[in-house]
Amino acid sequence: MATSTLCTSLFSLALVLPSHAFAQETTTESAPAADTAPVTEVVVTGTRIKSKNLTSASPVTTITAADVKATGVTRTEDMVNNMPQVFAADTAFDSNGASGTATVNLRGLGTSRTLVLLNGSRMAPGSPVAPSADLNQIPAALIDHVDLLTGGASAVYGSDAMAGVVNFVLKKHFTGVQLDFDHSFYQHKNDSPYASVVSAKGFALPKENVSDGEQNNLTLTMGADFAEDKGNAVVYFDYRKIEAVTQAKRDYSACTLSSFSSCGGSSTTYPGRFYSSDSASTYPSGFSLDSSGNVVPYTSAMAYNYGPINYYQRPDEKYGLGAFVTYNINDTTTLSTELMFNDDHTVGQIAASGAFYGYWTINCDNPLMSSDVSSAFGCTSADVSDGTTKDVLLGRRFVESGGRQYDIRHTSYRLRESLAGDINDAWSYDASAQYSMVNYRQTTYNEYSNDRIQKALDVVDVDGTPTCQSVVDGTDPNCVPLDIYSGKALSQEALDYVSAIGTQWGGVGETILQANLAGNLEGYGIKSPWANNGVNVSLGLEYRRESLEFDADDNLRQGLLAGAGGTTDPVSGSFEAKEIYGEAIVPIVDDAPWAKALSVELGYRSADYSTAGTVGSWKAMAVYKPIADLTVRLGKQRAVRAPSILELYSTVSVQLGDYDDPCAVEIVGSDTPSATLEQCQRTGVTSAQYGNIASNSAQQYNVQAGGNTSLTPETGDTTTIGMVYTPSYLPGFNASIDYFDIDITNVIGTIDATTILDNCMNTGDSFYCSKIHRDSTGSLWLSTDGYIETTNTNTGELHTRGFDLQGTYGFALPFGRARVNYVATVLTNLDSKATETADSVECAGLFDGQCGTPNPKYRHKLMGTWYTPWDLDLGLTWRHYGEVESTYGDAYAGVYASEIKAYDYYDVNVAYTIKSKYTLRVGINNLLDKDPPVLPNSTGTNGNTYAGVYDALGRYVFSSLSVKF
Repeated sequence: MATSTLCTSLFSLALVLPSHAFAQETTTESAPAADTAPVTEVVVTGTRIKSKNLTSASPVTTITAADVKATGVTRTEDMVNNMPQVFAADTAFDSNGASGTATVNLRGLGTSRTLVLLNGSRMAPGSPVAPSADLNQIPAALIDHVDLLTGGASAVYGSDAMAGVVNFVLKKHFTGVQLDFDHSFYQHKNDSPYASVVSAKGFALPKENVSDGEQNNLTLTMGADFAEDKGNAVVYFDYRKIEAVTQAKRDYSACTLSSFSSCGGSSTTYPGRFYSSDSASTYPSGFSLDSSGNVVPYTSAMAYNYGPINYYQRPDEKYGLGAFVTYNINDTTTLSTELMFNDDHTVGQIAASGAFYGYWTINCDNPLMSSDVSSAFGCTSADVSDGTTKDVLLGRRFVESGGRQYDIRHTSYRLRESLAGDINDAWSYDASAQYSMVNYRQTTYNEYSNDRIQKALDVVDVDGTPTCQSVVDGTDPNCVPLDIYSGKALSQEALDYVSAIGTQWGGVGETILQANLAGNLEGYGIKSPWANNGVNVSLGLEYRRESLEFDADDNLRQGLLAGAGGTTDPVSGSFEAKEIYGEAIVPIVDDAPWAKALSVELGYRSADYSTAGTVGSWKAMAVYKPIADLTVRLGKQRAVRAPSILELYSTVSVQLGDYDDPCAVEIVGSDTPSATLEQCQRTGVTSAQYGNIASNSAQQYNVQAGGNTSLTPETGDTTTIGMVYTPSYLPGFNASIDYFDIDITNVIGTIDATTILDNCMNTGDSFYCSKIHRDSTGSLWLSTDGYIETTNTNTGELHTRGFDLQGTYGFALPFGRARVNYVATVLTNLDSKATETADSVECAGLFDGQCGTPNPKYRHKLMGTWYTPWDLDLGLTWRHYGEVESTYGDAYAGVYASEIKAYDYYDVNVAYTIKSKYTLRVGINNLLDKDPPVLPNSTGTNGNTYAGVYDALGRYVFSSLSVKF
């Protein structure tokens, strides 16, 4: 498939060709001219060397401000996530487990392996719970262009640049006043076939036509020259507000699908699921209650529909302000200041909390229990008389108070001072000091205290009044009885008593000191006899310190909240890195019969980490132009990535994971596990427990996750080979094709729970089996004593390779001009090994299971723009996502999706400029309102689909107005 896809793509490239994407230099194209104006000196993302006529030895894709405006997006992550080289990461469409940050993931190698730069300088970690840079800190309206350099770049930029670099370059020199206002919303017609599945279950359906998810963004930019034009100051204010969209608003997400034809849910339900081993013969699956409090056998049809209340799109409110000041001290020296502040507030909402299905102690003489309920628990009349207590399985969702909410706020500060200048005609320097801080706070609402729930379940009769035993004995005089046995809503007093909040807070800081010296050695006689120019070099020193602080209140520290997982321990730590680096661009031949130009690019960086020791990275690249129209580039790079501050120091705790236990059953004592007794025994199950371990219908089981201070750096080797074609006989046309191969070893990460279970069951390998910890009942979810270890470790390998295809063609029309841009990626391999000795898992063209989100073998973005002579620009974009197959194949047809067919989206936009001062733009993305693929039970989905990959909410309508004074 990969070969045929590549051939098709090359044919398309030859016919159409688009995108100033491969950008040999970081100039931007905001006008429809076919040719880029000449520049005397440029800086290319991927090297610190400034040089005339510099051609990038690494493939660089550039997204201009005009491209961003054409998409109508107001979130910075949306600008890059629809590029073929970028895979789904943290987005506004995450709710359960959302970090509140927005990240970028190049090549599918993980956000921690993508280095994010702002104006060429490293961004700080996003928060003390999310290690990667937070794109929410970047003002979208001020972006001049974005450079995507894919492949290792550690020799130039240091750690983290394993998959590549994303450099957001802001407009820093501006005069006048500009006001930008953006407004957008989603519009969708609910007519999917899953509406009948939802209605058959008796669940509410959304309106047929909905408009929601409104987004507004306002940016005010002011700039002026000062000191007789020696200086320029720019200040900006940025405000964004995004409205929430719940899954109840779409018919394909109005219930949590357990198959393509049925709705599923959670056994922690309303009015409750109860189970006692003493009455297992009568109620093998437990029992529930009707609205009158009568005991009825529990069935899966009673499962709680936890989907509709979940957020599809999180609400968000963001304030940002900043200033950029440059001042020319003299003809050769410039002082620059960057000051940025950002406050981002978002809320994640998931299903209601409650007394989660697990073991609770009840007393048989509870006056709130009817005799039928008491008997269903296996209480005899003697038990009632004696007040006998029993440990029973009980799950009651407190739907009365709405969903759990995770109120998340990030407040960030960034200050950068730099001094740059020329020493003489050959040498220049730049030095900078940068400090960044991100403060984080998360408060969990609509949660409940396990301790108080247990007290409120221990109720006795005091003179005909149900009273908490803790009131009677004085241990908790505030206790209010919890009546979960009537089948009716809980009283507000009872809810108030068991309610609790959890708050966690912290911050991450980063300090960077850097000095760089660059020069041309031609004046020293260091020059090839066949070249026109001498050797260019760059030498530098860098010091970096990162620190982390994290803490939580007692409710979280002690793991007292019902729906918040295990304990959350405080943690703090820091590390330092001292680095020295050097680069050289060596012209070898110019204007020879066999070579219009030939040069090599070399670089080395040595880094001394206080936590990981000394590591080295290097690059060796070449650029060859056999003729003026053709450039051939190739390179080999060694990249390193030291463990991040969060990978080292994040708190170790038991959390909910997304996997299934093959040794658990839906109906205890009746169903047979999908794994054999021998396989389950390898995971810690006893023969008595086999067939008696309850499954979690929500497919959420415990993992123990967190940091590890013993981590060592990972190593990556990148090979790139490419060609750039710019034919002189066809002005305005250029094209490129680049092959990439990235191989990472000693990977820092986790071994996912599914891999651990599968390997333990099938091989009995002690390495895997020792990571499985079952509680006293054999469960991996009923208590925090049951979990699988997935803490950070050095293990395994990552590997990807494929081709990037890019190009642009600008040409004249009878009326105006046109430009067609194209960028595509052909993914031939994306494989990994859990350990060095494990079998390789290939994920190219696959999704679900160990492969997670879809990894199409082919993706492209094709943009066409017509610049009319009437100040009117018309644009059309075609986004294509190739088909992917499930890792499970057809083994679970009807329950899991076996494939996702190829997806095509069409976007349109129109821009009209009035008197060069007013620009109005309107557009629609996903013009045909195409539903996303619906995927029951797939790993990593939200709302039955991969909302960060496909357009989950339907048609996106946007408008923007830019006013310049």
